[in-house]
Amino acid sequence: MENKTSRYFKYALGEIILVVIGILIALQINTWNEERKSRLSEKEILKRLAIEFEGAKFELEGDSNARREILLIADYLTSIHLEPEESFLSDSLPNALKQLMRARFYTQSHPTLNDLQSSGRLDLLSSNRLKQNLVDYLQAKDRLSGFEENERDYAKDLMSPFLYENLDLSKVYQSDKIHLKDESKKFEELLQLPKMGSLLNQRRAVTEEALTYSFTLEEIINDILEELGELKALKK
Repeated sequence: MENKTSRYFKYALGEIILVVIGILIALQINTWNEERKSRLSEKEILKRLAIEFEGAKFELEGDSNARREILLIADYLTSIHLEPEESFLSDSLPNALKQLMRARFYTQSHPTLNDLQSSGRLDLLSSNRLKQNLVDYLQAKDRLSGFEENERDYAKDLMSPFLYENLDLSKVYQSDKIHLKDESKKFEELLQLPKMGSLLNQRRAVTEEALTYSFTLEEIINDILEELGELKALKK
């Protein structure tokens, strides 16, 4: 009877051990499956982020080039303001006015990044450096929008009303050379006014601020793209 009980106990213990081992194996397999899914999900996220930030780099470079053109025009007009004997080319008036009243806005959309942030799934990314760069990018993007608002307010509230009040802009953009020459002469007179000198200085100031911060954003984007490239290479 005692031997029978002992054998039964050993059998029951063996069954328990087998069940435990089976559970542990199942848990490990489930963990492996979850890790595999996470890796596949991360690879897809990295691919989408790379597309978004390549677009971001392209757009921001376009914004920076446009702001450089604005600064060139502002410098050119300021030189005429300071040296009245320097002649103003009438053919350059349409572009000059366009640049003075221009405001750039960075509009790159980031559905993947926004989804990661709003859903709290940034932890799906294995690189802490990438996660920090993405957070820095969102903060820098918000700050750049503040400088862009300054550009817009300047163009909308200061420069544009002044030019519309003193020039017939409808004539500027006609193909009629006589009208263009007449408006160019008026513009040359405006360039001698102290108010125009002040407006040109403000144009340069708000543009330089936005340009400087767009460079900061470009650096962050380059870091993100570099990290994405390294991660994609590791996960092939």
